[in-house]
Amino acid sequence: MAYPAWDANVIPINAANGHGKASDFNPPSTGGKTLTILGENVPSAWITKDPDTGVVDLAARKCMSGTSVATPIAAGVVALLFELAMIEVPEDRVTQATLRDVLPHLKRQAGLQELLMGKSVGRGDFRNIVPIDLLNPNLTVGENAAVIKGILARKFWFGGRGNKEGNKEGTKEGTKEGTKEGTKEGTKEGTKEGTKAGQG
Repeated sequence: MAYPAWDANVIPINAANGHGKASDFNPPSTGGKTLTILGENVPSAWITKDPDTGVVDLAARKCMSGTSVATPIAAGVVALLFELAMIEVPEDRVTQATLRDVLPHLKRQAGLQELLMGKSVGRGDFRNIVPIDLLNPNLTVGENAAVIKGILARKFWFGGRGNKEGNKEGTKEGTKEGTKEGTKEGTKEGTKEGTKAGQG
């Protein structure tokens, strides 16, 4: 595996055909931890110019293969994951809290790799990324977010009741209770002091 794919901060991507089978031209996998995505015979824009007439064909296409074809496809899928995680749904507090929980993990290599590995399909020594498994169009934003969080929760702790919104509410409740207790104690102490002063 060549640089930068072997860098610890990089998620290397290899190519697969339309059936998810790893391409023969891939470098050797790393113990079932190497990800693949479509990278064989992918139709691509290939602007050409007729050498005789000089006419430019903007609609020309060419099928391309390679890990350099697979990698931008994987990057596009990850961009869609970020788009989902950054959606604002203030009317749905549960979904909003879940999205806010997963976004920081998706921004880190460890979190993103955990998700991609967790939702990929084992194919021999490789694991194939199936985009529809990561972002299911038949699920709501909240349902997709919950699936993503479920995968991440296998490795990362989200704390409290499982979401930041819950933690905020817990903090508020704790503050209220603390204030009540503080008020009670303050009243008791004040009453004691007042009684002593009155007796004196």
